[in-house]
Amino acid sequence: MKDLIILKKNKENLITVALGIATVVAGDETTLIFDNQNTKEQLTDKLIQQRGLVDEMKAISILADLKLLIDDGKNITIADIKNKCIKLKKEKALKYVIINNSELSEDEIIEIGKLNEELDLRIIILLNNN
Repeated sequence: MKDLIILKKNKENLITVALGIATVVAGDETTLIFDNQNTKEQLTDKLIQQRGLVDEMKAISILADLKLLIDDGKNITIADIKNKCIKLKKEKALKYVIINNSELSEDEIIEIGKLNEELDLRIIILLNNN
């Protein structure tokens, strides 16, 4: 299996770690974040805070240069994730996927693992430690 990483810890710590990874890899590789816990605006604010950016114009410029895509759909299914990954793999050479979804079942995680192998993606799944 290609890189499939499952992280389980406190929700806020996980998204901070994931955004740190995303900003590093999205400089060179197309990266997609699926997050049903945060809005695009919340994630963008966290990225700006994480990078210590105060100047809003500079922050927008830096973030615009990243190959980072965010899907903050609240009712996204595994089929939606698969379809979007297939499409972006073809159109934008998608390489990394981060999934922040506290409601994934074991079967859904297995399906994501299959997608990981089929499309040669590096996938990080964030699970809340409840």
